[in-house]
Amino acid sequence: MAEAVRFYWRGREAGIPLAEIPEPDRNPLRVRRRVVQASAPDVIRQLEEGRFVAAAWESGGSIFLILCHPNLTKGPDDSLLVDNMALPRVVLKLDGWDDIPETTKLFLTAFGSEAASVEECVAARRDLAKWLLEHGQSETAAAVKHFSAFPFDVRSDALEVINTWRHVLVKGQKEEIDRFLDQVEQRFKALGWTRDLDFEGQMNRDEDQNRFYWWASSPYNRPRVRVLLCLKRATERRIRGGSYDFDGLAGVADLASAIQDVLKEVLEPAAAALGLEISYPHLGPISRVGNRTAAAMTALAEAGDGQWPLSDKLEPIWRTFVLTAFRDDAALHPEELTAWFIASGWDERAAAELTRRFYTEAALLGEYEEAGRQPA
Repeated sequence: MAEAVRFYWRGREAGIPLAEIPEPDRNPLRVRRRVVQASAPDVIRQLEEGRFVAAAWESGGSIFLILCHPNLTKGPDDSLLVDNMALPRVVLKLDGWDDIPETTKLFLTAFGSEAASVEECVAARRDLAKWLLEHGQSETAAAVKHFSAFPFDVRSDALEVINTWRHVLVKGQKEEIDRFLDQVEQRFKALGWTRDLDFEGQMNRDEDQNRFYWWASSPYNRPRVRVLLCLKRATERRIRGGSYDFDGLAGVADLASAIQDVLKEVLEPAAAALGLEISYPHLGPISRVGNRTAAAMTALAEAGDGQWPLSDKLEPIWRTFVLTAFRDDAALHPEELTAWFIASGWDERAAAELTRRFYTEAALLGEYEEAGRQPA
């Protein structure tokens, strides 16, 4: 019997016969939750346990491969697990079914929570991007590299994930940011989150300060505890991640899980719908900084917000960053520091100048310190 779609996860697989798909959903292909529940209940069980499932089907002479997110089981019975007319950003195209097992394993390791470690996930994402380039899918390879800036669905440290929320940055024209916030509101509501207007009212009393948007999760959806996340409109053209809160029943892991869900299900698709990109300012694997230097960098990014040249108000914050990094013996790789400045909102020219200035001033501090050790 011909199959409409086949699902893969953790070394297992299951198919949905074409005959089980209602006629109106066959072309273009749409696979609803109730159909999968009836024909392949193990797929739904896997998703309900919070695990990803890969889905593959044939269309137009190619085989399409996507990942189904666990959140897809939250909706009604007729919600779509596969929709050929509304595909995610990362879609793999294959020439034949023989390539499916190996490619699916790579895909799930890279983005489907099946990596045993962060290192294994990073390697899989690198290999996946290489595979896409070799198969003429450069745009998808670029999307994979973009998503690799944040450890989606990897068993990464929860505190690292939480810290990433404060560094999220979305840039665009005023009208684009307005529409982005509208998209964010729609997608938060689709996840069962609601605006905490009372909290917003307290935070937004001063009309001259940043505008804050507070969203609260529902205890009836994932996570099963109340989590609050804040977005702040730093300027008319910039949105940044803000603070967060959670009730006494929640833990750090719950907060980190909620942040990952919101980034992947709300902010990323909202930005993609408008042609915007989300930056996750972080240093690459070569640099090493301590907590004090990391805090100084965060303070600089939040206060600076891409201003160039640095204002008189920013100069003391800049000096604190340089001095803290020097005293902590921070190991900042030049290319990674420049990339961090760019991701934090500065343009390429300003980022290059700031990197040059950092190393110049750090070298001067070293010379002054060395001179102070010399006998009179």
